[in-house]
Amino acid sequence: MALNDKQIRAALLERLQTYKDSKIYEEFVLPSSKARADIVVVNGHFTGYEIKSDVDSFQRLPSQIKEYDIYLEKNYIVVGQKFASKVHEYVPEHWGIIVATEKNGSVLIEFQRQAKRNPYWSFDEFIFFLPANDLKYITKEIPRFQEQFSRTAIQDMIKQNIIAMINKESSKAEQKQITKIIRSVFKGYDVRTLYKDGVLL
Repeated sequence: MALNDKQIRAALLERLQTYKDSKIYEEFVLPSSKARADIVVVNGHFTGYEIKSDVDSFQRLPSQIKEYDIYLEKNYIVVGQKFASKVHEYVPEHWGIIVATEKNGSVLIEFQRQAKRNPYWSFDEFIFFLPANDLKYITKEIPRFQEQFSRTAIQDMIKQNIIAMINKESSKAEQKQITKIIRSVFKGYDVRTLYKDGVLL
């Protein structure tokens, strides 16, 4: 039986909802606004899931892969039986592959290939996920920027300028801290409970 998006999505969500300490987003708009991920799960990483059902095509897949690989740390393609034998020809090796099949009225989810860390991911793009006010708060709490700017000056900056400044001047350690903060914010935590004076709380 041909499976549609709704059927595959429901089965996939049922599996993903068993993951601990995670937040699930559907139709997740990526920062460029050029694509939206069918599903994103935030736990130890931002992991994207692109569904191609038995009634879909791969026409838009190349552009979707490009956008997913800019922003998301790991990625999976989820297909029905129609594409199961050839999907590996269309996605990079670091993408995971999940196949959905119908058996006795139920949809089974099989992980054929685990996703690897996206080699194209970079902090420079990932930081765009944070809302402007959260970015301003973090910038105010980084000691080096506290010395350079008043809190009012930082509050008056536009988002793009703050991102450019953080990307240019923050250390690798600070970038790792901010990456952890971004994951936690998208799991529902308030940034003010996560970071103070350059230290993760």
